[in-house]
Amino acid sequence: MKIYHYKPTNREYARSTDARRDPKDPSRFLIPKNCTETPPPSNIPTGKVAVFDPSTHTWSLEEDHRGKLIYHKQMPWDEHVETVKNIGPIPVDYTDKRPNDEFLDTWNGNAWVRDQAKVDFKRRRELERSLESIDMDCVKALRRVALGTQTQTDLDFLQEKESEAAPLADELKNLLP
Repeated sequence: MKIYHYKPTNREYARSTDARRDPKDPSRFLIPKNCTETPPPSNIPTGKVAVFDPSTHTWSLEEDHRGKLIYHKQMPWDEHVETVKNIGPIPVDYTDKRPNDEFLDTWNGNAWVRDQAKVDFKRRRELERSLESIDMDCVKALRRVALGTQTQTDLDFLQEKESEAAPLADELKNLLP
């Protein structure tokens, strides 16, 4: 007689073996703990596992996403990416669809979409950093201008930096809310 083993932790089908006869009563078979005579479904589709319910003596097919990466729909960045460890559906706050950009994409209920407000915010920060860098580059030359000790090189440098900064500042103005 065949018996079907299931794992004690999650009752997932493990394997089948032949049952041993009871040495005291050879007409009976020994059924160890976490085993059943009820066979699991014969065709288990990909992405499913057979799980035994000892209270009803039946098998059910459960979703199996173990090992998959899932992404939090509201916070998809690295600390909210998890690996599925248990049998069952993906939690409702997560999806197995990976965002294209974890900082710029937003979950719309069905898919990740680019969030233009986040794109604009990121670009504003990039422009602000670039303008701050240009400002820092100009400090020494401006100090010499203020002291009246500037050279033509200082003036050319400042004009070059102004030409560099002008389009960045214009773009930044257009991105301000």
